[in-house]
Amino acid sequence: MKNELNIGIIGAGGFAAFAATAFLKIPGVQINAVTDINRSVAETLAGNCGAEAYPDLDSFFAKAKIDLVYIATPPFLHYDQSKKALLAGKHVICEKPLATSIAEAQELVTLAA
Repeated sequence: MKNELNIGIIGAGGFAAFAATAFLKIPGVQINAVTDINRSVAETLAGNCGAEAYPDLDSFFAKAKIDLVYIATPPFLHYDQSKKALLAGKHVICEKPLATSIAEAQELVTLAA
């Protein structure tokens, strides 16, 4: 059986595209899902990665086969998006900062543990 890591990307801007290129160089890694508030940008990145674009986080978490979520959105969104991913049972890689307060960051660390 082949080891596989299915990645979902939240935020489809330039840095997400850069990271996606790096992820796809790793054997066994595939990007299955992309979501962004700008549907067109999400569809472009998804198309470049062989993934499906999702219109919102709810459908992204409900329908996509994801083991790990990569979050590449503005910092004020990191806490909510990371929390949703962790509560959905996903591993998370989040761009810095993890959260905009120490209390939020500590909560995410506790959820991750």
